[in-house]
Amino acid sequence: MLNIIRFFVIVSFCSIAFADEQNSEKSKMNEVVRSYVANCISKNIPINITRDIGVNLEGLDLSNMNLNYAQLNKANLKGANLSHSILKGAYLEEANLEGVNAANADFSNASISSSNFTKADLTEAVMDNVYADSAIFQESNLTKVKAKDSTFTNANFTSSILSNTVFINSFFTSSNFDKSKAEKASFRFANLSKASFNDALWKGVDLYSAVMSYAAGKNSRFDESILFSANMENINFSDSSFVRIYGESSNFSNSTMNNINFSGSNFANASFEGSLIRNSDITISDLTEIILDGADLTGSNLSSSIMKNASLRNTNLSSVSMDYVFIKLSDFSGSKISSSSITNSNLDSCKFHGAAISKITFTNSTVKNSRGLSNEDLISLFSNTTANESNSNQTTDDKTEASPVSPS
Repeated sequence: MLNIIRFFVIVSFCSIAFADEQNSEKSKMNEVVRSYVANCISKNIPINITRDIGVNLEGLDLSNMNLNYAQLNKANLKGANLSHSILKGAYLEEANLEGVNAANADFSNASISSSNFTKADLTEAVMDNVYADSAIFQESNLTKVKAKDSTFTNANFTSSILSNTVFINSFFTSSNFDKSKAEKASFRFANLSKASFNDALWKGVDLYSAVMSYAAGKNSRFDESILFSANMENINFSDSSFVRIYGESSNFSNSTMNNINFSGSNFANASFEGSLIRNSDITISDLTEIILDGADLTGSNLSSSIMKNASLRNTNLSSVSMDYVFIKLSDFSGSKISSSSITNSNLDSCKFHGAAISKITFTNSTVKNSRGLSNEDLISLFSNTTANESNSNQTTDDKTEASPVSPS
């Protein structure tokens, strides 16, 4: 037993001695790097650390240093401290910065492509005009990072924190934001085309005039975000939440957005032309002058929304709820309205030319001055009980106004 105790005591002393030796080596290396950098700056010569000192800088304390335009390509900076350091124009391509502390560091104009920032702390770092193609920021903290006019194409932001960041006019084409959190971040004028957003939580994000075409995501949340004039063409999202979105004049054409919650949103003058929006909640929303031509809204709920001057030409409105909807002056020409509910709604002055209407439940609603349907069609198709299936291809002359129809 005594021998065992002696063994563990010896091992403990050796471990302590080894740790002290490592710390001593790091301290010496810190001094070497700092002296080298100071000498380069005083003589106004390039800082080429990887060439003149070596690539292994793991765990070093390089905080509060001036490393402008430093050559650090392929350097091993794992666990290093770069907080408050200035690395403007530095070269960090293919560098290992895993677990690095770079809080408040300045990477402006730096080249960090294919570098690894996994689990790094980049809180309040500056990354304006950075080139970071294929960089890895997995599980990193980028809270309050400022990165205007930067390139992050093909970058990996999986499980990263992007809250209160500023990425104005930056490029994120084909980047991965799965499981990321980005509350109150700004991506104004940013390009996020072909990006992935599975299980992403982006609440209150500013995507004003951003490009997200061909982006995709499942179980993601963009609640209370700004999508004014955003390009969302050909996106593919499902089982996601876009509650209280400000998406006026946005373009969602030819997109697939099934099982989406859009309730309480503003999509005035927006376009969803040719899109699949099945089984979605679009209630209590401003859809004034929205374009839904050729869209498929099967099973969706539009109740309590404003849809004045909406365009629903050739739209599939099967099994749709349009209760308490103000949809005056809208165009339903060529649309399919089947097994749908229209209760307490205003469809005055709408167009129904060539619309296929069947099994409609029409209660306490009006269609004054509507065109494209004869009075007989209106009376037989719009009743307070589900009508027998029929086709309303018969139209009236545009100059003929249909009489108001009310449920008996």
